[in-house]
Amino acid sequence: QISSIPSLDFDWSRIVNEDGTQIATVGTHWPLSRALSKDERERITRTGLCMGCHREMRNKDLWNAVSTQGRLTDSEHIELMNKLLRTYFDTLDSVRSTGESKAVPK
Repeated sequence: QISSIPSLDFDWSRIVNEDGTQIATVGTHWPLSRALSKDERERITRTGLCMGCHREMRNKDLWNAVSTQGRLTDSEHIELMNKLLRTYFDTLDSVRSTGESKAVPK
């Protein structure tokens, strides 16, 4: 590791600040290189989104029934979320096709 530069007061790991103001120049040697827009940054940093499911970790009966031992890889987690979405859709589709008007239980 190289020694710090005392007069350098800039965080080189950041390209834009929280307000979306560009604070560094992105290398021009890559075609189409640029800082991410505010919308793009918000879409990849959806903080708390995982709590839709993971808040149920305190419900031991539910969590033990749906969780797996260990950790899922990113691709395993994506596939599990897709399976849950499709199962939910099938439930809604079944309710619609039978003419039932009740909502799917939470």
